[in-house]
Amino acid sequence: MNVRQKNIFLDINLFEDLSQGLKKQVLLSQYRHFLIKMNIFDNCTPGFLEELVLHLKPSICLPNYNVIVEGEIGNEMYFISKGIC
Repeated sequence: MNVRQKNIFLDINLFEDLSQGLKKQVLLSQYRHFLIKMNIFDNCTPGFLEELVLHLKPSICLPNYNVIVEGEIGNEMYFISKGIC
């Protein structure tokens, strides 16, 4: 999964020296406002969201790059925070 947020990118490797619990809390505080805007996560437990943020990977795409193409089979999920859908 990929996330881009206000030109601020968090690399999970920056937090590899933190305990797992602290890492989850830091990442959740960074991404919480983004996740709560999506209806798909309305009924998720806090524990699920804590695990989810550990798997988010920031990504930058250049203008006119097609992140997804209709009809193609995908194996990733993207959360596009800025751009045209």
